[in-house]
Amino acid sequence: MTTVKDYAARWNVSTVSVYKLLKTHKAELEGLIVKENRKMLLTDEAVKVLDKVKSTHPQPVEQIDNKEELEVLKRENHNLLIKIAELQEKLIESKEMINLLQSEKVELLEDKNRGFLSRLFKKKN
Repeated sequence: MTTVKDYAARWNVSTVSVYKLLKTHKAELEGLIVKENRKMLLTDEAVKVLDKVKSTHPQPVEQIDNKEELEVLKRENHNLLIKIAELQEKLIESKEMINLLQSEKVELLEDKNRGFLSRLFKKKN
């Protein structure tokens, strides 16, 4: 007995493809498929029938055009790199602004302290 998953792996196809094959050849496979614990098991005879069908009439396999997919991924990668560069520039600008504001804050605090100290010493004289 073979599971649909194992059969699919053996032929390097998806389980969906195997289920489609089972549906297409339902009449030939009548009585050769066992359902056990929510799993569909193929008897040795069912495997032989499917092997014969697969070898004589191979089902078209959905293939992804690797070149097209590669181009799409390259464009996505390029766009993401541009976005990263823009965000890095914004981050640098934000850090520079933070440093500038911190410097101004320090100067204002120093001026405030000098004013306080000068008023404090003027009152004592």
